[in-house]
Amino acid sequence: MSLLEQELQQARPIDDPSLRTILSILKTGDLIRRELECAVESHGVTLQQYNVLLTLREAGTRGTPVLDIAEKMIEGSSNVTRLVDRLVVKGYVRKTRSQRDRRVVYASLTEEGRRLIEKLQGPMQSARRQLCGGLMNAESEHLVGLLEKLRRAIYSA
Repeated sequence: MSLLEQELQQARPIDDPSLRTILSILKTGDLIRRELECAVESHGVTLQQYNVLLTLREAGTRGTPVLDIAEKMIEGSSNVTRLVDRLVVKGYVRKTRSQRDRRVVYASLTEEGRRLIEKLQGPMQSARRQLCGGLMNAESEHLVGLLEKLRRAIYSA
């Protein structure tokens, strides 16, 4: 019996290769998400909030429209406004209205938000090393290539 079947407590083998692939990706993604959540939650933010902070860091001092953040996140979220609002309350993000179009709200990092990202670099780097430590660099690159191939097929379907 494979590790996947043991983890899912399957009484018999999963014979369908596409089902095995999907279940394996989902199980691995769940494990990775849990490890990364542990790294950030001790600093008072969720993994999605951390993702918003990283997106805003990439936007620079000008910030980015709040409604554009979801498109840039690893895990899309329909609740980006709520995520941003919570980060505003925590002092990590500021919101400002566009001068040209008052309907557009920009979000940007505060200095406290930048400091939090700096604090989280160590724990996140440790988590990444732990999560990918079982793969050689060439294996990691091969896996990335396979996953990209899978995503391209999904996008084109």
